[in-house]
Amino acid sequence: MIDHKKYAQPNKKQIYAFIRIGLIVLFGLLFFSMYRSQRRYAAEIELLRAEVRNLKERQEAFTTRLSDRAKVMDAHIERIRRSEKHFERLIDSRIYTLQAKLSDKRLSEIDHIRGGGM
Repeated sequence: MIDHKKYAQPNKKQIYAFIRIGLIVLFGLLFFSMYRSQRRYAAEIELLRAEVRNLKERQEAFTTRLSDRAKVMDAHIERIRRSEKHFERLIDSRIYTLQAKLSDKRLSEIDHIRGGGM
C-alpha cells in the first residue's frame, strides 16, 4: 500500500532544490532581459551618436558656406566703396571743370563789358 503522507509533503531538500532552480531561472531571465535592453540601448545610443555627427557635419558645412558668402559680400561692399570714391572724384572733377568754365565765362563777360565801355 502507498503511504500518502510520505508523498503528499515534499521534504526540505526538494523544497530547497525547487527554490534554487526557481531563483536560477529568475536570475537568468533577469540577466537575459538586461542584456537585451543593454543591446537595444547601445544601438539607440549609436544611432544618436551618428545623428550628432551628421548634425555637426551639417553645421560645419553651413558655417563654411556662411563664411564664404560673408567673404563674397565683403568683396562686393569693397567694390561698391571703391566705385563710390571713383564717382565722388569724377563728380568733384566735373564740378571743378564747370566752376572753371563759369569763372572763365564771367571773366570774359566782364572783359567784354569793360572793353565795350571804352
